[in-house]
Amino acid sequence: MRKQLSSQMLSLLDEVIEKYGIDSQLQCAIVENRPVSESDREKLVDSVVLEFSKTGLLHGDEPNIRGMQLEQLIDWINDFS
Repeated sequence: MRKQLSSQMLSLLDEVIEKYGIDSQLQCAIVENRPVSESDREKLVDSVVLEFSKTGLLHGDEPNIRGMQLEQLIDWINDFS
């Protein structure tokens, strides 16, 4: 069984899904640990990576706190197989 997302990480996932227009059905499937297609999972990861590049880095390209959370979210999504 996969580790559940904390409420803070769920909020971050919600934010990315809303910001990048990801289908809410995909969000429900992921949160409920239901199977998703590889292309849907990749679309979500791509959106989180884009958000990471926009908001998750300090000036020296080191991750800030938000960036570390986004990295954790990427790892969590990628563990979804």
